[in-house]
Amino acid sequence: MPERAPRILVVDDEPAVRNLMADVLRMNGYHAVTAKHGVEALEICDRDGLPDLLVTDVMMPPYFDGVELVRRLRARNPDLKALYVSAYAGDPRLAEVFQDDLSDFLPKPLGPIVLLQRVESMLDGTRGALERDSFRQRGTILLCVADVHRRQWVRECLTGSGFWVLDAAHPAEAQFLGRWHEGVIHLLLSDPPKPGQDGQWHRYFSEHRPAMDVLFVEECQESVSLIPDAPRDTIPELWENVRQSLVRALV
Repeated sequence: MPERAPRILVVDDEPAVRNLMADVLRMNGYHAVTAKHGVEALEICDRDGLPDLLVTDVMMPPYFDGVELVRRLRARNPDLKALYVSAYAGDPRLAEVFQDDLSDFLPKPLGPIVLLQRVESMLDGTRGALERDSFRQRGTILLCVADVHRRQWVRECLTGSGFWVLDAAHPAEAQFLGRWHEGVIHLLLSDPPKPGQDGQWHRYFSEHRPAMDVLFVEECQESVSLIPDAPRDTIPELWENVRQSLVRALV
């Protein structure tokens, strides 16, 4: 059984950029942790250990830059991989980055698909990638639940059962993932359409993911019920539905 999804530490002093990168990684199943500068990044590593991959800006005032951050973290693990991002591709501090086999570089502004593809390729061959691939082999679930607390709880349940979870906060994110995710998605687990809603958004997937099963999360007697305060083992019907959907998809 896989232990966890790969953990990626995102360090950038610009909140909008930092949150965008973390959201892209979160949507695609990774565990993204953020820091606003190098000092906070070191504190996180002291507390939680080193990540599977570091994604860092280069210039991060008022403290040391991303190159120095990588240097300090590699004193703990010389094999740590680092993806640098910067709006200044000509920065002389990047000269050593381009000579580093364990590092790569992306210019700002970042496109979400390019960021994800680079992260995927950089993780290949690492322990984190082996765990990631083990999750995906068991089954990939696209989760689209609006309530953030319930969505987090369901995601923890699913990852705890060994599934790879694509995390969408709303239908637009789910449609983005459905269109651009390169691998198989076995199951869409989502809120039901609202009463009277014209043109159910999940029908979008009939074109892009015709083999994907759809299971709605709703609190009625004949469907899956989710009660965030209840112990997980009191709702075996959820896992039974997920299991049956995955069996159908994987046959």
